[in-house]
Amino acid sequence: MSGVIFKYVPAYIPCMLAVKLKLVPTKEQYLILNEMFWKWASICNRIGAGTTLEELSPREVNTLQFSKTQLNQANTDVSDLKNALAKRAKQLKYEMGRVEARYNAIKECINQENAQDVDPNNRKLFRPKSWVTSGLLKSRFHTMKYWKGQLEKIGRLIERRKNTIAKIEKGGLVFKPKRISLHPNAIQFNFGESKVVLKPFAKEGSSGIKDITINFLSTPVQAARGSSLKSNEFLHGSVKKYISYAINQSFFGLNRAEEMLLKAKAPEKVARKEERLKNKMALSSEKIKALSKMLGRDLTDTETTLIEKELARFFADVPNYAPSLEYLEKLAGWSEEVLSRKDIVSFNKYPILIRMPINRYSHKKIVNLKPEEWEYFIQISYEPLFIPTGFSERTVLGIDRGVSHLLAVSIYDPASNKFSYNKLISNPIAKWKMRRRNLMKAIANLERKVRAQHNIHLHENQMKKRIRSIEDKVENLLHNVSKGIVNLARANNSVIVMERLREMRQHGRKKSRKLKNLNYTLSLFDYAKIGMFIRYKAQKDGIPVYEIDPAGTSQNCAKCLIEGSNGEYIRGVDNNMKIGKCNLHGQIDADLNAARTIAVCYHKKLNNPERVA
Repeated sequence: MSGVIFKYVPAYIPCMLAVKLKLVPTKEQYLILNEMFWKWASICNRIGAGTTLEELSPREVNTLQFSKTQLNQANTDVSDLKNALAKRAKQLKYEMGRVEARYNAIKECINQENAQDVDPNNRKLFRPKSWVTSGLLKSRFHTMKYWKGQLEKIGRLIERRKNTIAKIEKGGLVFKPKRISLHPNAIQFNFGESKVVLKPFAKEGSSGIKDITINFLSTPVQAARGSSLKSNEFLHGSVKKYISYAINQSFFGLNRAEEMLLKAKAPEKVARKEERLKNKMALSSEKIKALSKMLGRDLTDTETTLIEKELARFFADVPNYAPSLEYLEKLAGWSEEVLSRKDIVSFNKYPILIRMPINRYSHKKIVNLKPEEWEYFIQISYEPLFIPTGFSERTVLGIDRGVSHLLAVSIYDPASNKFSYNKLISNPIAKWKMRRRNLMKAIANLERKVRAQHNIHLHENQMKKRIRSIEDKVENLLHNVSKGIVNLARANNSVIVMERLREMRQHGRKKSRKLKNLNYTLSLFDYAKIGMFIRYKAQKDGIPVYEIDPAGTSQNCAKCLIEGSNGEYIRGVDNNMKIGKCNLHGQIDADLNAARTIAVCYHKKLNNPERVA
């Protein structure tokens, strides 16, 4: 497969992608892989509990033993997980600071009359005065009973957050036998013959297990047509990008320490940075030889000259280096050579060996699954190579996530103070999931009937597999919608702005029928997933994505915010929550108005806009 795999995009931000290669083990290899996963989980759990690497070193026993190099990778995995949990705890504390600020503002408002902004038309209604004077949208006036209810609700949320942080800080890591991070020395590829060589085992010891060579699927199992043809193209292109990324990183890659030193200003750290770069430059000739070995041929004088020229540009200005088009085209050619070569190659990258239960066995507990009831994959990660050109922000694209409509989208042009684009994207997911729910009930009733009449137990999964799952349908819809949003933002030079909905919970906790229906409707749509898809697709194209606090976005008229007028906006005219009405600007779809308000909030720096991609 040929084709360009690089492109110009605005404002490059690193974005890691991954592709999974499905392994096809033999019967004996299934047993070895199963033992590897259980052994690895045990090792990581013991390291997490305080066991040292010396205690885990390979011994003269007749069992599978990992090499010392691979054991070091286990130690790295545990450290990375602990760091990730610490980072999550820090993030939760930061988010809890926002929640506590809201709690304190409401508490002060309840206890002190001078902290209340009272409704001039009704002295019984008020809101926190601090919200009016700070950079938040004006919220509605409410009664004392409402604000006390809000105080209790936020208090429960703070308590839950504190419990979560306490659990994280307490520790107690548990690794499941589903993932093994491989050291670069423990894996080799033969893309031409679709084989991978695993060699994470200790050479000493009497386990008898040596390197194992496993086939992997390089093309879809189905005939190459339609979606299978696209899958083949995607797989081939992704592996090619991985090879290009690995070759490029061997010349220009920087580790974490080197990246930190690039930002250094202290004289001693600057000197250390210069020394690191000097040593890196001295290794250039060895890296050229390594590329020649990977290609299985000598590099031409033109290729060597091109690499030396790129290296000179890189070391002349490391932070601002961008690869030339000539080098990128040559890199694509090298990756194609490696991909078609029938010989073993190694990369200085850290692939992951993962496994998941085959669908028809997913109902079983992990301990009850047989080795052949798992699917095994090699996951390789890569960073697409882009050329930054700079992003010119011209408009703002606001997005409101809803229930009756999947998304409401509006583009605000600050130059003209107008909304140049407005659209509601329909939401078929609720109907799809409702139909699936009814089918599941019918299957459960049928199973009970067969068991009662004929004393035969049919596992529900045996019947469920006959129903086409809607999960793929939902996933495809969210991918297509998010892709359309990013394309729209790119065409209009728009930053993307969404609400920060991490704190969203189901609205009703009581047992009334109305609140139960609302809870169920909210559960049918994954608000986080569509946001995640938009973020990572925008990140790939260098389009900035921001989030704002959701407070007040559904209670204010967007046009009033632009004009600075004090119109009264009411959502839910005639008990229809899809319609909002402003006494100055008339009726508008409430979701569309919320999308407009979100865009205007970013422009006016209201509700704490923060960049998330």
